Amino acid sequence: MKTMLLSLAFLSLTSLGFAQKTKNFKIMPSQAREAKEKGDAKLADSIAQDYINNYLFKLKEGQLMTKDNLSFIREFIKMDGKGFNLFRKQSEKVNTILGDY
Repeated sequence: MKTMLLSLAFLSLTSLGFAQKTKNFKIMPSQAREAKEKGDAKLADSIAQDYINNYLFKLKEGQLMTKDNLSFIREFIKMDGKGFNLFRKQSEKVNTILGDY
């Protein structure tokens, strides 16, 4: 029961902070994954797409093209998003960085 209450409190705070546009890009990947694990796909996707579009895609190519960043993009990829276009246009480089998955 205590764990469930803590999880609900986390999601409430996450939702509130996200709705208020209070962004801490360092914690957004974990917030997106936590929301996804808790079954809130809509919140998870909102956080992930915000992080991808407003943080990752503002990095220089060398900073963007890391295994961690590309793995996150792959985890939350959308067919009509920037991540999909990156994977399509630079598939060889992405595959080299990510390896077999």
